[in-house]
Amino acid sequence: MVAASYAALAPLSDQRQDRFDYVFTERVDAWDALTMICRAARCRPFRRNGVISVVRDQLIEAPVRAF
Repeated sequence: MVAASYAALAPLSDQRQDRFDYVFTERVDAWDALTMICRAARCRPFRRNGVISVVRDQLIEAPVRAF
């Protein structure tokens, strides 16, 4: 499902003109590379039950209730 979240992230990155132009010249592990890529797209990766997900900072309208 990581590919699906990346596919959903691509149009948002294009809309906000976020770019990642980098050449990996040194060896880095996958998590560090993913963190660098997500930092350029203003998002954050996290692991949940063995699945890596990507979340982006954006306004979400949530219902508010007062008791």
